Amino acid sequence: MATEIHRSTVKTCCGPASYPSKLVPTRSQHVLGARVLKRLKKLLGYFAIYVREKPTRLDIAPLVIGIITAIASGVPFLLLGILFGQLIDDSNDRTCEAVASSRGLNPVIQDSYQATVNGKILYIVYLAIVQFVLIYVDLVCWSLGGARLAQRLREQYLRSLLQQEPSFFDHLPAGEVASRPSGDIQTIRAGTSDKVGICLSSLAFFLTSYTVAFVKNSKLAGILILLVPAYFFMSPVGGWFIETYSSRASDRFAASSSIAPESLSNVPVVHSFGANKGLKPASQHICAGLMYFIAYGANALAFWQGSRMIADAVERNGQGATVGSIFTVICILVDATLILN
Repeated sequence: MATEIHRSTVKTCCGPASYPSKLVPTRSQHVLGARVLKRLKKLLGYFAIYVREKPTRLDIAPLVIGIITAIASGVPFLLLGILFGQLIDDSNDRTCEAVASSRGLNPVIQDSYQATVNGKILYIVYLAIVQFVLIYVDLVCWSLGGARLAQRLREQYLRSLLQQEPSFFDHLPAGEVASRPSGDIQTIRAGTSDKVGICLSSLAFFLTSYTVAFVKNSKLAGILILLVPAYFFMSPVGGWFIETYSSRASDRFAASSSIAPESLSNVPVVHSFGANKGLKPASQHICAGLMYFIAYGANALAFWQGSRMIADAVERNGQGATVGSIFTVICILVDATLILN
């Protein structure tokens, strides 16, 4: 009886299906959720392509080594920036001591300074050798992994073609079977080879650079963090044009090859000999011009603020920012954001 009374009360007060309006998702929320889900599937689909077609240990081992060496190769350049900053500080200190003293530097101090400089130069040489080895192994592993992935996809494509009925090829234009896999697999290989290692190396350098910069000079690093949204706003715009027109060009090449395979088999060559005369030179270099404008503008702002910090430190008898720390922050942050872009 109590249960029936409770049900009747709920039906009369709230209705059979009445919920608060705040709990009902709106149309915009549905659209946003669909976009996020689509991007997530696209991202996961990119990483899933590496394990397509039953990869062996020889296929996975280069990828694992490539990931480790790519991340490690982004660190030596950061250490080079720190060492250069320390060298600048040492030179500045010895110069100030020589100017302050009427007799110049003490020979003992000169020998100590020379030994310090020689030691840091040796560190720079060692770091350069280590970075060369890491980058070489990184590029070799990712190139090998991309080549083996492309070979597996070609074999799977051939097996799929052999399993088709003869009538399947009657509906395809001439040259479509040969031109499509060549262009598509080459695109997959280009996107899964050394570019992935470069991206991982740049990302590792970017994260470690901002960490060190905030430790060295948090105020200047906070100013230069504005480079991140500036570059990331520019990159999707240029990337959208590149992706859109590259896809259109691939479709046009396949269609033209099917119309006249013999005469149009080298469409890219014909294009390079004058088909692009209609493109405006100004529109071709907008992206590069904007990129360097942001970099040089950030350099100007950083050097201006850095000079003010150094002047304040001189007034406080050396308590504060140094020339080397300012140089290190500017060098690693501007380069890190530019490389990541």
